[in-house]
Amino acid sequence: MSQPRCATLSEFLAVVASSEDCLSDADPVLKALEDFIEVNSDPATSPNFDREETDNVEELVNLLRDPRVIEDERMTLALLRTWKILSRKVSNRGLITPAFVEALALFLREPKNVQIASEAASVVLNICYEKKNVTLVLESGGVPALVSYLSATDEEVQANSSGALQSICFQELGREYLRDIGVIPAIVPLLQSLNVKVRTRAVGVVHNMSSDGPSIGAIRREGGIIPLIGLLRAPQLAICGSAAGALQNISRETASQEVILANDGVPLLTDLLFGSDIMAQAAASGALLNLMGEDGTEKHERKRDAMKKILALSLTTGMVFHGLYTHDDTPD
Repeated sequence: MSQPRCATLSEFLAVVASSEDCLSDADPVLKALEDFIEVNSDPATSPNFDREETDNVEELVNLLRDPRVIEDERMTLALLRTWKILSRKVSNRGLITPAFVEALALFLREPKNVQIASEAASVVLNICYEKKNVTLVLESGGVPALVSYLSATDEEVQANSSGALQSICFQELGREYLRDIGVIPAIVPLLQSLNVKVRTRAVGVVHNMSSDGPSIGAIRREGGIIPLIGLLRAPQLAICGSAAGALQNISRETASQEVILANDGVPLLTDLLFGSDIMAQAAASGALLNLMGEDGTEKHERKRDAMKKILALSLTTGMVFHGLYTHDDTPD
């Protein structure tokens, strides 16, 4: 089997430059894009991702804004998938402009099909690792569409939209914006999704949003605490770690403390102290301390100090155990 012709972006750009109007005959351009995607889809083997140099993306911005591309679903998908690949690189994310984000937002607001919405969300996920791009995305008017896709029947759209929202709400301005447009009622049902990718990203959104004080009450009112407690049992470290982190933040609120205590949150948080994930251990420890509350008395402070010592001992015991006994996941 022969190697696809356009394995690098420079080879694709050579195809574009070979014609004064490359879209007058779009087939060679589309084939070059699909070659590039085929070779670079996996970050672990992507030649583009392996190169640290910044890519020349100006022509790709122009193509994304071309009305002929907007009407061509196959070309739109190829360009969005190419942008998903390019935006994995920090250097390329620094090149994002308002014009690009405005073009991208159009595919969020008015996608020709569900695949286009999903791929556009993936690009948002990547570019919003940079704070300045979060601001551009919020100003573009495309974020409400991402929230609306959380109720889609297509799980890939749900997962990619959740991932984009998770990137956005990592920043304070993103959390405030999402709180105001009602992301909590939309994301909480996905905590119980049967799809692991959806569940992982949904709990990531809730974890980020739980660091926004006014959102804690919304998570409680929307019934998010009980699913979070259930996710402490998840075998996926990312899921149970994010659930524990969210509960640590949520347990600062008295009303939420009552829900956690009434639904067996303490035994499950305690179990995490003896686990192998340090972040989950730390979050569980913080949540348990929060659940003790504070009444300002000297007696209570002594109890908290004693609890801190017990938690520290539990964390140490867990780390020593997992240092001595490791599980070999290598198949026979």
